[in-house]
Amino acid sequence: MSIRTDIANNDATELEARHTDERGDSEFLMSLGKRVREIRDRRGMTRKLVAREAAVSERHLAHLEAGEGNVS
Repeated sequence: MSIRTDIANNDATELEARHTDERGDSEFLMSLGKRVREIRDRRGMTRKLVAREAAVSERHLAHLEAGEGNVS
């Protein structure tokens, strides 16, 4: 196997791993957002109250509940 082929195979494997990670991240974010929203609803809490208690913006919380953005 040539060095060029080895590098190409490595790149393809790396891209596939990144794509798999992104899919996993997306599923995780959707699941987390759903859970946050369900708990908030079950406790009768508004998004505004949860955002204030968590020291995040309402917009950030809305994105989190929608499975978008990041959780940091």
